[in-house]
Amino acid sequence: MDLSHSIHLSHRIDTHMATATPDHDLPQSVNLPRTPSGRIGLIVAGSLAAGLVAALALVATPFIPAKENALTGVVLLGFAFGWALLAVLSVRLSDQPQRWAAAPAVFFALAGLISLLPPGSVVGPYVNGSQVAGFTSCLFRG
Repeated sequence: MDLSHSIHLSHRIDTHMATATPDHDLPQSVNLPRTPSGRIGLIVAGSLAAGLVAALALVATPFIPAKENALTGVVLLGFAFGWALLAVLSVRLSDQPQRWAAAPAVFFALAGLISLLPPGSVVGPYVNGSQVAGFTSCLFRG
């Protein structure tokens, strides 16, 4: 391809672009107010309600022994479920992700699992609630 042919081709492109439709003839997009996809209020209320229902259901199950540590553990696991559900559903179903909700989910799950250990187990004298809280907060520092 020689230089005169490329100049001619360039001129044709410029001429074609100059005769393109003016901007004022193009349909203008309407600026609608931005609405969030998904309802975060319903997600929050539903997730925490699901955690409460899970906690109550776990307490009412016949295979959970009626001991303080077992009941406390399953209630904490039910609450952990609710917080985890909030973290997951808010990311998947809304444009307002609540990723911070994973921190209470992990904290409640760890506390619940520790509570389910038999009294006097190896973990009992070495781990207390403040240590679990400190460990959990270290996991989620930015």
